[in-house]
Amino acid sequence: MHGLGTKCVIAGLCVCMSVETLFAAQPPGQPATSPARSVGGDQADSVTPGPAARPDPALPKADVDPPAAVQSQTSPPAPAPSVTPQAASPFASFAPTTQPTSMLDSLLGQSRALSRGPLNRFARTPEFFGDNFVGGDSIVDTGTSIIRNDVPLAASSRRAKIADHNKAYPVDRAFVNYHHFAAAQNVRREGARLDENAVDRFTIGFEKTYDRGRSSVEFRLPFAERFTIDDPDYRLVGGNVGNLAIIFKRLIHQTQTRAIAVGIGFDTPTGSDVRGELPLRDIDFTVSNNSIHLLPYIGVVGAPGDLFYHMSFQLDVPIDGNSIETDTAGLIERGELDETSYFYFDLSAGYWFFRDPCRRQRTCSLTGLAGVVEYHLNSTLGEGDFVTLGSGFASFGTPEDLGISNVTIGLHAEFDYHTKLRVGGAFPLSEEPERFFDGEFMLSLIRHF
Repeated sequence: MHGLGTKCVIAGLCVCMSVETLFAAQPPGQPATSPARSVGGDQADSVTPGPAARPDPALPKADVDPPAAVQSQTSPPAPAPSVTPQAASPFASFAPTTQPTSMLDSLLGQSRALSRGPLNRFARTPEFFGDNFVGGDSIVDTGTSIIRNDVPLAASSRRAKIADHNKAYPVDRAFVNYHHFAAAQNVRREGARLDENAVDRFTIGFEKTYDRGRSSVEFRLPFAERFTIDDPDYRLVGGNVGNLAIIFKRLIHQTQTRAIAVGIGFDTPTGSDVRGELPLRDIDFTVSNNSIHLLPYIGVVGAPGDLFYHMSFQLDVPIDGNSIETDTAGLIERGELDETSYFYFDLSAGYWFFRDPCRRQRTCSLTGLAGVVEYHLNSTLGEGDFVTLGSGFASFGTPEDLGISNVTIGLHAEFDYHTKLRVGGAFPLSEEPERFFDGEFMLSLIRHF
């Protein structure tokens, strides 16, 4: 699986370079194929260069320069000459025309006043959809049988993938995401599936730019339905609140068709703990959510036209462990579970089916529709920790070296240039144990401000 993941990473890099080369290969002087429509970005504000004005050979040279003198002596007046850019390019209409010039502009971020240029092009580019669901593992000897299940620490949302519903470009936005993971919390007794439980996760958050739009900070907080097991020999109770993720993003490179951003995130232990009970053995235990995760990443977004793409590379590194405490008839034992680090690689490609140039209208409904296909690789960096407590009654951890592959498809609808409604699904390519869910449905609402 790791060999397949490496090949997919290399293939993704080659695809993105090929797209850039394809659009860069067009001769600079060659006009766009459709003069009434720009290649990408904000179509309502694009300008199509016309033919260069030719001086009248009947006039003396002194009357030709400057052009204003030509216009004053011509009778009847000739049409105003079109302005020819210095270097004709299919992307000439996306040169920046407005930049923040005051503290107010910086605070407002990407407002309607900054509606042209690469700033708008990347702000409109659809985000990743994502796939992330990473579980833990527990093996419990209840006294009558062996039960294995995923530990619902932090409402089954204790790890954050920055690429989920995000992109490598600072923007001002608020969002609400919904994810339904089918068969994500499974309970197995003696190796056979006893019960399959779905996880319904809601995430709220916002992102705000600063430093004149070159940087941003994002906050996201997930919630999920409480997960419980209530059997005569085993009881387990999770919580509803996930970990608060704080993500800093910095734009380090930008051209007319590509932007690169780096940053770091912090997954803070605000989520719920997990409590369990083994009535037949008179044992209570608690798995506490204590670990802080560092999330360094680098991302690329490209928008050479109606085609667009994303790439993201991220690490998920736990700083410390999660404490485990057991109470066996009054005897207290404590341990610490050091979770494994993860590497995430995400690749997305999409296409605008249409973008409606209706910015100058007072009201506008659907302004864009795009389709997206993604590949995701979630890989552990070595084998994880596995802690056994008591007389072997319970073990917690992720002992396997995992390489989890998922594919995502989605539909992105844009309304009035500032509201995005997105629906998608993720499907695992791996088999157990490298399969954390059977299928995922996602719905997202994003509002730019």
